[in-house]
This record gives sequence, C-alpha cells and structure tokens, in this order.
Amino acid sequence: MFKSLRLQNKIFVYFSLFAFIIVSAINLLFYYYAESFVEGNAVTNKQQTTQKIQEQLDSMLEGMDKLSISVNASNYIMDTLARIPLSKNNNYFDENPGVSSQIKNILLSYTALQPLKERISLISKDGDYIEISNKMNSQQVTKEFIRRMPEFQEWMNSDMYKIWIPLHPDYWSADADLEISLVRPLRDNYQVLGLVVVSFNISELDRITSFRNAQSSSQILLCDGNQKVIYARVSPFPKEQISCLKPEASEKNENTVNHELWKLNNETFMAFTVGLSKVNWSLMLLDDESSFHKPILYLRYSTFSIYLIALCIILGLLYYYIGMVTRPIRRLKESLANFDMENLILHSTRLHTKNEIVLLGQAFQDLLDKLRDSIIVVDQANQREMAAHMNALQAQVNPHFLYNTLTVIGAYGKSKGNDEVMDMCTALSDMLRYAMKFGEKETVLIFELQNVDNFLKLMAKRYASLFTYTLDVDPSLNMLPVPKLFLQPIVENAFHHAFKEKDPPWEIEVKGAIENNRWWIHIADNGTGINLERLSHLLEIIQAMSQNPITPFSMNASAELHDSEGSGIGLQNVFARLFLFYKGDISIHIERLEGSGTLIRLGGNFHL
Repeated sequence: MFKSLRLQNKIFVYFSLFAFIIVSAINLLFYYYAESFVEGNAVTNKQQTTQKIQEQLDSMLEGMDKLSISVNASNYIMDTLARIPLSKNNNYFDENPGVSSQIKNILLSYTALQPLKERISLISKDGDYIEISNKMNSQQVTKEFIRRMPEFQEWMNSDMYKIWIPLHPDYWSADADLEISLVRPLRDNYQVLGLVVVSFNISELDRITSFRNAQSSSQILLCDGNQKVIYARVSPFPKEQISCLKPEASEKNENTVNHELWKLNNETFMAFTVGLSKVNWSLMLLDDESSFHKPILYLRYSTFSIYLIALCIILGLLYYYIGMVTRPIRRLKESLANFDMENLILHSTRLHTKNEIVLLGQAFQDLLDKLRDSIIVVDQANQREMAAHMNALQAQVNPHFLYNTLTVIGAYGKSKGNDEVMDMCTALSDMLRYAMKFGEKETVLIFELQNVDNFLKLMAKRYASLFTYTLDVDPSLNMLPVPKLFLQPIVENAFHHAFKEKDPPWEIEVKGAIENNRWWIHIADNGTGINLERLSHLLEIIQAMSQNPITPFSMNASAELHDSEGSGIGLQNVFARLFLFYKGDISIHIERLEGSGTLIRLGGNFHL
C-alpha cells in the first residue's frame, strides 16, 4: 500500500514521522524540564515561606527572651525583690507606689525600641505582683490568687533558667485570651527571688503565620517537642481533628526545612517542617497535594495543547512545502512522458525561477538543444566531406578507366619524347587516387602537402612562366594529424578569386614550422587581395566558431557548401572542418596584405 503512494505523499509520510519524533522528543524534554523546574520552584517557595515564618517566630521568641534577661539583669528590680518582707497578705507593690512607679519605668524602658505587644509581669517569691500591659481588661491580681496557682510553685521550684509555656489562657485577665508565655526565675547567688513572665497574645502568632495571598491553601501547625500541636491555623479543617495530627518524629535540623508526604483523613498533604532555634518546638506548613500540583497539571495540559497545535501547524506547512517541491518534479515527469523523440523537444515551460528542479528541466532541454545542434553539425560536416570529395573528383563513374587512360596518355607522351606530359598525368593520377579514398577522413600533413604539390605542379604547367609557387614546410610537421583535403581548397581559392583580376606573374607561398610548441602554416598569394566586406564576414564567423564551434554552422544553410562561384569548397566549410577536427583548439587568421594579396595563417598546439 505504501509503495503505491505518490512521491509527494511518500515524502510527506517520511518527513511527518521525522517531525513527529523530533517535536515529541522536544516536547517531552521541555515538559520534564519544566515540570521539575515548576515543582522545584514550588517546593523552594514553600520552603522559603516556612523559613520566613520560622525566622519571625524565632525573632518573637528571642525578643521575649531578651526582655526576661533584661529584667534579670536589673539591680534595682533584684534588690527590690530581695527586700520584700514575707508573710504579708497585702501586695507590696500596691503599698509602695513609688517603688511600683520606678519598676514600671524600668520595664517600659526595655520596650522603648519596640512597641509593647502584650504584658510583662513581675512576681515576688511571696506572691507580690506588678505588671505593664497594653490590655485594658486586666483584673486585680491578689497575693492569695497567685499563691493558689499550681504553676507558681512549679515555676519557683524549677531548676530551669527559662520556661516556655505554649498557648494557654491568660492568667491575669478576665477574658482569658490565648497567649504564649516565657517564665524566667529571678535568682541571685543563693535563692530564687521571684519570677518574670513575658506574654504575647495569640494574635501575634496569627499575624506572623498569616498569608497575604488569600487564595493560599497552606496551613500552619506549631508543635512542641512531643509532636503535640500547640498552635494550629488550619481553617478548612474542624478544630477537633487537629488532635489527629500526630506525625511520627522525624529528624529536624535547625534552620533546615524538611518536606515529606503526609496522609490525613484519606488525603495527601505536602508537609514542610523546620525546628525553632530558641525552643524545642517545630513549625509545620501543610499544603494539599492536589493544589500543590495544580501548576504542574496546568503545565501538562498547556504543554500538550501547544504540542498538538505546533504539530498540526508543522505538518500543514510541511505538506504545503513538499507540494511546492514535488510540483516541478511532476511537471518534469509529464514532460518526459510526452518527450518528442523525433525533434528532441522536452515540452516544458521556461519560468523565471530559482527552483533547482525547474532549472534541472530547463538544463535538460538545453542539453537536448545542444545535442540537436551537434547532430545537425555532424550531418552538415558529412555533407561537406562528401562535397569535398565530389568537387575534387568530378568524374567517379569508372576510376580504373581514368587511371588507365592517364597511364596511356603518359606513356604516349614519353614515347614522343615529352616527359612533361608524363609528369602531368602522374600528378593528376595521384590527386585522383588521394581524393577517391572516401573511407579516410583523417590523414597526416605530409600526404596533404603531396596532394597540394601535385595540384600546384599542374597549375604551373598550365600557366607556364606566368605562375610560380613555394612549398617550404618543416619536416617535423610531416606526421601532424590533419583533416583530409583542407589545404587544397585554400590554395585553389587563389586561382578562382585572387588571380582573376590580377595580371601575372602570380605567386603562391605555402610555409609551415613549429614555434613554442605550436605549429603554424600560412598560405599567401600576390593576388588582388580579399574583399574587405567578405573579410569582415569571415572574421565574424571565425570569432563565433572560437566561442561556440556548433552554433555558427547550424545557423548557416547546408546548401552553402560551395563558394559564390561554385568552383570549389568554400572557405567557411574548410574552417568548419578544421574547428570540428581540432575541437576548437585552432587559431585561424586572415588578413589583406598591404602591397597586394591575401594571407591565411592556421595554427594550433603541437601534440605528437
């Protein structure tokens, strides 16, 4: 089935699979990278939030601790506690307003750098009580009330330097708001002189653990060293379920946020835990796993949607582009199917384009054009070759009859004592024999020179003392390959044109040599000189031949095989045969001599 598809569809299938693999791989790599980045960013964000809350809680506890230390370091307060008499029922600080005022001023001075957020209470070892507070509902605290507090004796008898009390009802007010307290026994070198209690209301914890983003689903828990919840900001859950949050103890490094999965009421939460530095408590941030992974789900759906859209766009563009690429191939196929074998014509439309496939069809047509021109030129060359033989030998009916006749004439002349007749018959017989070898289109220069020599001998006998010639060619050129019958038509051309309107004596000079690895042959006459118009025409044709040896011949009519006089092979045809034989590697020069006459010079590279 796949093999029966068109080329366009096959290429589309191949490239679609390739695009699908590449786009899918890129999408998966991007998704996993983005998922890990988003998840890591979310975890980091929650860790930073937990860390920030932990730092604020530590700062609050540290402030409470510093206030208690400052009270313990006050000499005036410590001396006052040491002087308070025992076994009195009245509050010492109520009976001594001056001392109370001084102590309150000292306590207020400790809160000068920051506003007083709750209450600082000072208790003597006998239950005397004094405080500074920003609350307006503080109740009157008596010594009897303090002595009956079970916590009082416990605090006085404690060996600890400070006692952190988790959330508890306010001891000193009527509304009993929840608060967190720090109790520090005030000791001298021998005994406990009293207690200082620093308390912060639960509203301070709510402020620290609140989120500016109202849509946040994160919940805050504060646990003591026994993993008992001492503070919970878990608004979506009923308060009675908070006691169920008793996770197993895990390793907590101070200032290091750990995170793990928690199971609670068949729901899974991400728990971020960090220990507080001032007390053995831990801060826990809970986040619903489903809401925690919402950005990842959104990323997954959006990535998959973008992947599908991108894949559809890529496949659409790919199909359109492949159609553009294969359309010229289909046209070239149709052109080849309708190929005109007789005229070598590829039926294709020439377009102004840079498409390589379209240019391939045009180049193929150009090749066919050149092939057709070559066939025409070869056909014309064959016609010229035949014409050369036909014009060199006017009578071909019975060559043996001609040879025999010339032999009889030569023998008769010799018997009468006329050796010139014998020489003329021999020269003419050699010319006929040379010209009639039709199967040989190539020869060497020595044979061509012998044929020209025979022709010039006959012309010298015919015109007697009116004509002389010189034949001087370097013997090293004897074996130079040349086309047959190329030199005689040039020499014969002088008798038909150069000597027609020129009074004798007539002269023809044929010379040849080798210079700088190039051979040259020149043929000069002392005739009237070539016509300037004809010379210009011949030079144009020679120039065209040197650039493209085929085009000038195909442009000339095949009937132009003879010169205007019909007396021999035309110069154009001789030059054409030379260019074809040497494949363009030849130079042809024609000039009109200043005195009189014409010079034709031929030359080429010497390769033997």
